[in-house]
Amino acid sequence: MQNVGRHDIPNILDHDLILWFGDLNFRIEDFGLHFVRESIKNRCYTDLWQKDQLNIAKRQDPLLREFQEGPLRFPPTYKFDKNSDNYDTSEKKRKPAWTDRILWRLKRQPHAGSYTPKLPAPNFSLSLKSYISHMMYTISDHKPVSGTFDLEVKPVVFIPMITLMHEGLWTTENDILISYSSTPDFLSSPWDWIGLYKVGLRHINDYVSFVWVGDNQVSSNDGLNQVYINVNNIPETEDQFLLCYYSNSLQSVAGISNPFKIQPRVILQEDPPGEAQPQI
Repeated sequence: MQNVGRHDIPNILDHDLILWFGDLNFRIEDFGLHFVRESIKNRCYTDLWQKDQLNIAKRQDPLLREFQEGPLRFPPTYKFDKNSDNYDTSEKKRKPAWTDRILWRLKRQPHAGSYTPKLPAPNFSLSLKSYISHMMYTISDHKPVSGTFDLEVKPVVFIPMITLMHEGLWTTENDILISYSSTPDFLSSPWDWIGLYKVGLRHINDYVSFVWVGDNQVSSNDGLNQVYINVNNIPETEDQFLLCYYSNSLQSVAGISNPFKIQPRVILQEDPPGEAQPQI
């Protein structure tokens, strides 16, 4: 039994999203080995789906029905002879089955009655883009299965608590000045920081450079704060960048700037002797 580590989420079913995947060991009931293999050979999976133990269990268990799965349009992924594409030829001759599955469950929203306020909409949506097996791998008696999802996270706060502005033309020659303002109810912390990221970041720790807002503060006046960031670790690139303000109290990003570019360092060359340069 695996425990959930957070005290405010006592049960795994209390999570907004559950992904349940792996070798779940569901088999195909009733049909004999010959019928199952002939159905696979002819890519006739409909009868096999009806006798799949997971589908049977869903018809009997309301909780299991809350878990969704993509269509099984690929051959059963178990059991194969290792280093081959042949189903089990050992003495046991196990029936092929879809043992390897990817399921997901969105937290069920209680229905609002006539005497209860309207419930807020979920803060994200999940949609399955592909659900496939990879039959080319032969190192195991299972064939791997993968699912690709689109997860759209909707903003919980529509007015950002922090507004970030990059001041002037940014270059890699001088330390960079960042201005930011906060909403009146925002509680800052000495452990808040601002990260510089390339556009397309995948994780909050993907920063190119960062500053603690307390240590690098230049000024604070009428709600407008300024900090500087050192350029030593900033690469010269044509990529676009953006700034993110991370709130330690909220354990979340509280503000994101618009994308911008950082101009590369300009190297000035001396004029060759006797050659006049055009003047503007």
